[in-house]
Amino acid sequence: MFLKPSSKKHHFELDLEISELTNIPQLTGTSFLVLTISNHRSVKNHQSRLHTKSTFKDNSKKIPIKNHKCNFNYELKKIPIKLYEESKTKILSDKWLHITFYTEIKNNESGNSSNNSANNRSKLGLVEINLTEYVNDREKINNRYLLQESK
Repeated sequence: MFLKPSSKKHHFELDLEISELTNIPQLTGTSFLVLTISNHRSVKNHQSRLHTKSTFKDNSKKIPIKNHKCNFNYELKKIPIKLYEESKTKILSDKWLHITFYTEIKNNESGNSSNNSANNRSKLGLVEINLTEYVNDREKINNRYLLQESK
């Protein structure tokens, strides 16, 4: 969608809470997430534009995996979101939340007997959410999502 400079801007604040990740296909190691907000749906399409004004990026700390589950208790408050409204159609532009989950196993945990202290990191999957769909919601919403591109 092409937005003209005459488009109207709307400012919102996003409060986000990520509780847990379940059904992780390993018993040990750590997991963390990388969160970005952009105007583009696919993470692959916007990676080269991560430093634009419209993108927010954050990482969680590494959390231990226990019994195929990871309790993140990750919380962000009052993330500024700017949406544009096309003047003729009154349609809001899309704003995408991308959450990519990674797992990491230390080499000595994975059975590798080398003395190398490097970690084995792999992408577990991602979730893409169109934030524009939640513009009118004032109450806290609890949702569960399936990972895309997961193992």
